[in-house]
Amino acid sequence: MEESGKTWTIKNGIKQNITKLDAAKKLTQLPLACPKCKNRMKKRLDKKMYFIHGFCFDCTILYEDSLKTAGLYEEYEKKMVSGNIEGFIVDMENWVRESLEDRITMVTEQGDKEDWGSLSSDYKEKILSDMNQYIKHLREHVI
Repeated sequence: MEESGKTWTIKNGIKQNITKLDAAKKLTQLPLACPKCKNRMKKRLDKKMYFIHGFCFDCTILYEDSLKTAGLYEEYEKKMVSGNIEGFIVDMENWVRESLEDRITMVTEQGDKEDWGSLSSDYKEKILSDMNQYIKHLREHVI
């Protein structure tokens, strides 16, 4: 239902506001019980495995064991490693590009802030070239 430009829902007799961030909140919340085996998610590695696989650590072990039994584990492992490297590459590219756009500022011993400007375009091109070579190396030799 909509009222004064806001969307509302009623759950268990309680009126709740629906926001744009509700979907993002669901992605970051750990459920109390594993959706697969229904056991409590209380182990140290349950949270990590839930956000990777969608179920608890014990279910992950059983899943990987079934892949080994079926002879599919090596392919699964390669996919997991290459996915991690792709994520690393994306994060590295974003960080380098953002760093190159920033201005260089330093704080002196007296506490004064000095603006040293930004990197020269030649130096930026060199950094981007080196980064692209490194990414090419990763994709050729690791993935």
